[in-house]
Amino acid sequence: RVSKRVNRPKIAADRRDDISNLINKFGFEMPRCSACFRANRHQCVVSEGKQRCDFCVSKKYTNCDFGGVSSQAFARVSREKDRLEEQKEKAEADLQDALARLQRLRRQEKHLREKAAEMIERGCEDLDELEELEEQEASDRQAAESSALGDIQLLEDYGVIDWSSVPDSFFLGVADGNSSGVVGH
Repeated sequence: RVSKRVNRPKIAADRRDDISNLINKFGFEMPRCSACFRANRHQCVVSEGKQRCDFCVSKKYTNCDFGGVSSQAFARVSREKDRLEEQKEKAEADLQDALARLQRLRRQEKHLREKAAEMIERGCEDLDELEELEEQEASDRQAAESSALGDIQLLEDYGVIDWSSVPDSFFLGVADGNSSGVVGH
């Protein structure tokens, strides 16, 4: 039979380790206490409101002389840390905005290079001329599509086209069982 007394030291040790880890994670580095100095530790981490550093808590030392820092000093350090965290978050947000702006500018630059290459290819004098040419082509294409749709509608109205007799492959671009989207390939 196991005594409850045997489990208590383990529970207390686990609790000390948890507190020590929390102090280490959320605390502040301060001048080393005597115990940290003797243990040749490089840092002594304390938390606001605690009287002992993480090492002294984990080793169950009752006296920790981590520099005799007052609660006002802890409060100042805590406020400074909070201020730095806010500045870091703001800097990260500003950086994300700047990166988004940079990506937009790169896309605009790429688009401009493509337009310049197209201007040279088509022999246009400037972007306005190229845009007019593109608008005219779009207008011509839309007119041709409208005309073709009108012709198809007219033929359909007169019963010339029976869509049920047109194979699905005509609409899907499938020929000879090949679904590559390119007829005959």
